[in-house]
Amino acid sequence: MNRIRNSKEYILKNVILVVIVFGTFSSLNAQTTVTRLFEEADLLVKDGRYKKAITKYDSVLNFQATNPKLFYNRALAYIYIQKYGPAIVDLNKCISLDSTFYDAYFNRAYVHQLLKNTSFALADYNVYLNANPNDHEAHFARGKILLQENDTKQAIIDISYYTSVIKTNEDAYLALFFAHKQLGDSKEALNMIDSAIDNKPLSSKLNKIKADYLFDLNRFEEASNSYDKAIASHRSNASLYVSKAEAKYKLGLFNDAAESMDKALQYGGENATYYYDKAFYLLQGKRYLESKVAIQKSIELNYEDSATAYFILAVNFNNLGYAEDACLNFKKAYELGNKEAKEYVAKLCD
Repeated sequence: MNRIRNSKEYILKNVILVVIVFGTFSSLNAQTTVTRLFEEADLLVKDGRYKKAITKYDSVLNFQATNPKLFYNRALAYIYIQKYGPAIVDLNKCISLDSTFYDAYFNRAYVHQLLKNTSFALADYNVYLNANPNDHEAHFARGKILLQENDTKQAIIDISYYTSVIKTNEDAYLALFFAHKQLGDSKEALNMIDSAIDNKPLSSKLNKIKADYLFDLNRFEEASNSYDKAIASHRSNASLYVSKAEAKYKLGLFNDAAESMDKALQYGGENATYYYDKAFYLLQGKRYLESKVAIQKSIELNYEDSATAYFILAVNFNNLGYAEDACLNFKKAYELGNKEAKEYVAKLCD
């Protein structure tokens, strides 16, 4: 919100007009009272005492009930205390009194946006931007709504206009990243997330978003590097190590994947899924004894897919040469619904 305007000048012009027309002592009195009330209300707003400011603006209604700036200012105070219904009413009144009061359209759009009334918000931003086509903040605000409404190309135009003026807002570049991602333009999407990271290089969130996107593009080595950057800013985030482990697995680096899962367990605590993942990666690396220990821990912690967990346990026993234990666990896996275990039961247990 940055459309706060001092209303005193507009009010004084109106009061002076009353004095010229009527030329009465009471009008002069009204001028003094209105000026005082507005000054007091302005100070209350600056001090963050919005409810008291609203009361002062209410008092002005006794002298001027048709001044658009009165309703505009009071709407701002309502917005600050998150009373959006009264704010909309006041902004409607302001616009009804002066249809060229374009800041009121902007603020009404802002409130509609907060209330998720996207069609009303877009309509008001359109009116405002028709009158103020160079307002980059309004372009950004409209662009975010257009992105939500899947009008992606126009969203890119709006938000790009904003970034041509303000080059230090990582949120704007992040919005452009998602827009280009929606269009399937991976090159521009990566350019935008890089621009966001340039503005906030230590952001774990931004580096993870880039890493996840690179992973989806099957660029696993780059994804792993980006996960490392995310981890550098948030070393205790277990989920980052899980994601890195998956990237390492895709690269065939099973031992590295298992090490990442050790980190996940270090920071994430006793977690059945983490033990399962660690066991799986160790199995791929032919570290059967360690894999057996990890999968047993996963079963002990009630891993949700117990049939698969018992199957992995059986495979480990089989590779370690414990045929009887392998057979028992293949049977258990099959009883729990693992169809792949059926073939092993037939081979090992008949």
